[in-house]
Amino acid sequence: MAPFTTVRVRNLRYFVALHAAYMARRAKYVGLKPHEGSFDLRCLPLELQLENFYLLVVHDAGQEVIAFAQQTLQDLLEEMHLPLLSRVRGFLTRERFEVAVLTDKQQVVPGLWIASTQAVMDQFARDKDDPPKFRRCFVCCKKAQEETAPVRESDDSIDLDVDDEHKIDLYALVHRLQEKKAECGTLVVYCNTGISLSGTICVAYVMLTHYLPLEEALAVVRAARKLVEPSRTLYSALRRMDASRNFNPDKINLFAT
Repeated sequence: MAPFTTVRVRNLRYFVALHAAYMARRAKYVGLKPHEGSFDLRCLPLELQLENFYLLVVHDAGQEVIAFAQQTLQDLLEEMHLPLLSRVRGFLTRERFEVAVLTDKQQVVPGLWIASTQAVMDQFARDKDDPPKFRRCFVCCKKAQEETAPVRESDDSIDLDVDDEHKIDLYALVHRLQEKKAECGTLVVYCNTGISLSGTICVAYVMLTHYLPLEEALAVVRAARKLVEPSRTLYSALRRMDASRNFNPDKINLFAT
């Protein structure tokens, strides 16, 4: 497997950002969830080019080839007047490193953040002086006996109880997150340390939502939070999920409904 260089990870993140923006746009215009239901509004030329870019990135083609494909995508977006590039660039450039370190909360993919329990508690403290202007959902990944951080009345929360890591159902957990994200748009996934359990959930989300293989999805998550390290049991669960999909990038339909 080719090493995950900075350039390769940047290409993966660009794909994820554009795929997320396009799927959100489709859902918005027909009033459906991004990953469910049938879509009446589609941009087939863009889908074709995005699928081509996806294959180049996943197979780690030469950078000149990938750069040309990226420019082709950007030209097509401008030609068709699709306002997606600002969202992509916002995701790739908005977060400042020192802010991410200071808050211990990082954006994994558009609308999905990862944090530790302490970081979430600190966020709630800051919210008292500067209330958020949009609705969020805090997703607590925990053992049954652990307590959940109390959220504001204006926010939502989900408890993902994982008492036995050997029996974790990643498909079901990710499906819950996809449904909730379609409702409120912003998820903050956290666990005690923000390293193993919440990291695993985020990796599984990237795999199932954006069709990336395990190692590519892990690289995307670690680009946001380098500390992420699934336990041996959770990593085995991710590998089983990856194998069970019979993953073949050349046969993936990024826009299947």
